[in-house]
Amino acid sequence: MQRRYVTVDVFTDRAFGGNQLAVVLDAGGLTTAQMQTIATEFNYSETTFVLPPRDKANDAEVRIFTPVREMPFAGHPNIGTSFVLASLAKEPKPCLLFEEKAGLVPVEIRREQGKVVSTELTAPQPLSRLAQLSAAEVASCLSLTADDIRTDHHAPQVVGVGTPFVVAEVRSREALRRAKPDA
Repeated sequence: MQRRYVTVDVFTDRAFGGNQLAVVLDAGGLTTAQMQTIATEFNYSETTFVLPPRDKANDAEVRIFTPVREMPFAGHPNIGTSFVLASLAKEPKPCLLFEEKAGLVPVEIRREQGKVVSTELTAPQPLSRLAQLSAAEVASCLSLTADDIRTDHHAPQVVGVGTPFVVAEVRSREALRRAKPDA
C-alpha cells in the first residue's frame, strides 16, 4: 500500500526543532485499523489522515491518530495539516475548513510574499467544564504530592474544546520541574 505523506515540524521555523507530525495526504480508502497501524508505525505523537470531505463545502475530513488511539480533535495536528495543505495548494485560500470527530475546525492561513508562514485554528467546540478532580488525583498522575497542586484559585478540572484535558495549577516552578507523567 503506497500513500503520499509529509512530515513537518510544528511550532518552529526550523527542521527538527518543533513538534513532529506526519500528514498522510491521500488517505481515502484506508480503514480505521489501517490508519491506526500507520500511525503506530510513524510513532509520532500524532499522525493525520486527509480524506475527501463529506460535505463539498468543506476542504477535507481530517482524522487524527496517536500511536495508540484516534483523537476527536487536537491543536498541533490541525496547525501542521493546514500548513502542509495550504503550502501544497495550487490556488491559495485564506481559510480551510476541516471535518473532524469533534466537529468543524476552521483554520486561517497567513501568508507573506505568497508563502504560508502560519495558521490559526478555532476549536470545534466551546470550552466545557466536564469534571473536578482532587489535588491528590492530579498529583499522583504527575509524580507529585497533593501539596504541590494549588487549589486556592480553582480546583483541578477536566475541560475540553473537542478533546478533554486536565487543567491544574502547580504551587511553584520547582514543582513543575519535578513533574513527570505517571499514567
